[in-house]
Amino acid sequence: MILTLSRTPILTLTLGTSHGLLCTETGRVYAWGYERKSCSPIRWVPGLHEIGVKVVLVAAGAGYSLCLSSSGKVYSWGESGCGVLGTGKKISPTPTQIKTLDKLQIVDLATGGLQSLEILTSLERMNESNLDI
Repeated sequence: MILTLSRTPILTLTLGTSHGLLCTETGRVYAWGYERKSCSPIRWVPGLHEIGVKVVLVAAGAGYSLCLSSSGKVYSWGESGCGVLGTGKKISPTPTQIKTLDKLQIVDLATGGLQSLEILTSLERMNESNLDI
């Protein structure tokens, strides 16, 4: 796997509390680190590329991950009892789209422990969406 990635340009890279993520120029996401009492080698994250999602940004938190697609959709996966997945679930083994953010124009992601932040192009855009998040 490392030899394959050595010839693939990396677009973004992030480190969480116990895992890391990277996104290649082709929009594929790879993860590595602590997973359920063991360390995992770098591996491709399934569930996005197969449905035509091209990822442009990744963010890693404490046991969970976020990514932003080229179309502005946000996906989350991992474990959290604090609602950071944004899907109403505590565990999501594969990336799941955060539907409550669909009407917003997300341009950046940030994570910190058990919290996450999706950055909009402007607050005006959020007010236009009339969302109650």
